[in-house]
Amino acid sequence: MKENNLIEYNEGTQTYKTTEKGLNYLKMMNKIGELLHITAKND
Repeated sequence: MKENNLIEYNEGTQTYKTTEKGLNYLKMMNKIGELLHITAKND
């Protein structure tokens, strides 16, 4: 995830933070999951 710039590491606080790109990825994955769920219900 870090290599794809989806998260970034802050050495000062030793924490990870989701980047804007990572948030967009999560939104897209949720949409795909919703679409697959709707499609599976209709089959």
